[in-house]
Amino acid sequence: MKLKDVVALLKMAGIEEAQKEAETLLSVLSGLDRTAIYLNDPAIGDDIILPLIRNRQRRQPLAYIVGEVEFYGLTIAVGPGVLIPRPETELLVAEAIGELSVRPQRAFNVLDLCTGSGCIALSIARAYPQAHVTAVDVSEAALHYARGNSNINHIHNVTFLNGNLFAPIRKDSRFNLIISNPPYIKSADINGLQPEISLHEPPEALDGGSDGLDFYRRILAAAGDYLNRDGVVIFEIGDGQGADITEIASEVGFNSVVIKRDYAQKERFAIVKKQTQNALWQKRESLTPNLY
Repeated sequence: MKLKDVVALLKMAGIEEAQKEAETLLSVLSGLDRTAIYLNDPAIGDDIILPLIRNRQRRQPLAYIVGEVEFYGLTIAVGPGVLIPRPETELLVAEAIGELSVRPQRAFNVLDLCTGSGCIALSIARAYPQAHVTAVDVSEAALHYARGNSNINHIHNVTFLNGNLFAPIRKDSRFNLIISNPPYIKSADINGLQPEISLHEPPEALDGGSDGLDFYRRILAAAGDYLNRDGVVIFEIGDGQGADITEIASEVGFNSVVIKRDYAQKERFAIVKKQTQNALWQKRESLTPNLY
């Protein structure tokens, strides 16, 4: 089976990016890059590629089929039971790395809650090899992938812990940064998502409760006890959640909340602090204005 055949089958199944996905499948199976696929037009045996096409026709995510995605320059293995990293989350990592970059020390303590595949924790750990990053998830299935991704990418300054948010963290621990891409989809909205998400990705990594804000409430209620004096909390958020998260943060004593947008101009990040006139924050903003 050649590229045009795979494209045709994916189009018949209603896959929007059939050409791109067909290229990915052939690239993985042939070991050729996209340019070489068009130059050589390789043929893949039906017995090898048809089962993968059938899985995609059943709307299994392409990332699960090929077993990995690229994220912030890392190879991240994924499969059933772990949320697939999104390109938007790369912007969250860039925001966090930029926030830490203006601080004089480099031996940061970082806590990544709801780590999933470990993509956020590992990206920060690679950027700051002297940092100690702790990554927590309630799902052992997700942590299996996260630990494997640590080995795949040769990043070993991350400690992975199984537990519910702060539960496995020592009470005397203090962090320069607490970061999280928590579940933030409203419970009633999950069934209306793309079938690749609603039917295949783990619901516990999506469901943020009736209003989508449960995890922000829980994290912010406890975060102050685990932050250094100049510590910061950075979240990925859903579009339209900025005002509610600002109010939740204010109710528990955080008086500096900045909501930033992604390239599509959707609300995407919340940067939460207790200091309204923090010097590091002013320096950070002067160096890197809101580009999203």
